[in-house]
Amino acid sequence: MPIHPSDIVELRSAAVAVIAGRGWQVDTWPGQAAIGKSLRSSALRARRGRVTVAVETPPPTTAIADVLALQRQYDKAGVRCLWLLAHPDFPISKELPAAFVDRRDSNDFVARLPGRGLASERRSAHRDTDWQQTISVERLVAAAFSGEFWYGTLREGRPATVRLDGEFTKCEGCGEWTNLCRAIEVLSPYPESHFAVYQVEQIPPHLLGELVPANLGSAKVGAIRKKYIREERRSSIVNSCVCCEAVQPPLQGFGQTAQLVPITQFDVVVSRRLATATALLPASRWRVSLPAGRGTLASG
Repeated sequence: MPIHPSDIVELRSAAVAVIAGRGWQVDTWPGQAAIGKSLRSSALRARRGRVTVAVETPPPTTAIADVLALQRQYDKAGVRCLWLLAHPDFPISKELPAAFVDRRDSNDFVARLPGRGLASERRSAHRDTDWQQTISVERLVAAAFSGEFWYGTLREGRPATVRLDGEFTKCEGCGEWTNLCRAIEVLSPYPESHFAVYQVEQIPPHLLGELVPANLGSAKVGAIRKKYIREERRSSIVNSCVCCEAVQPPLQGFGQTAQLVPITQFDVVVSRRLATATALLPASRWRVSLPAGRGTLASG
């Protein structure tokens, strides 16, 4: 059930208890002079060492435009922020660390983290499919202040499996059989993570060394490399025949990857640049992990 303005005080008290319990000093902003004349807020301020994090609990009537404007002010001031919003419809972006807060029938506060895919309709508090994670507010706040609340697709520092998908076909040059890698998937075993998938031609070139082993001959896969295509006047990632190294034609249409089969796979630890690159994919969102990590809202 939705929270009301009268619930805000209780919600703030719950957040303060968690934050203070983790060794942070918590108070409210002392006034405009603290972070600029254009920022008017009664947010909680948590400080530890050189790190300052604001926790905003705006009333349900607060417009999202006002939320975004205030977030920009925090960015300019170098202050990190966690938003506990009483309205379910807000943008999903790295720049807005936010969750929707409502109450269970038991009257406990819960935080809901949305997924993407609702471009044609507004997100609803009453539609469970609109939400990828539902946890207690205390759990969310604890995650934000212990390095477990993060934005992206794959978590840096976690193991993952890289799988090459493709087809076994005859080379157009020499007529020998070769495996063509058409797509690469990065699969995470962690439920709060997602998976990343690239059509071969769309692999970021700087990730080739991580996603494609140097020698795939044992799997009958030729070299996968960046090559300048003179006819198209651009560079592209291409497949080569394992026998004659002739460049093979690209897959026509990304939808055809559903017909591909696994060729080979291997395990990796997600690097910072792999996590950064996959954070640009549509599946990216704010997530809560179980074990503590780094590179998140309240780390540093």
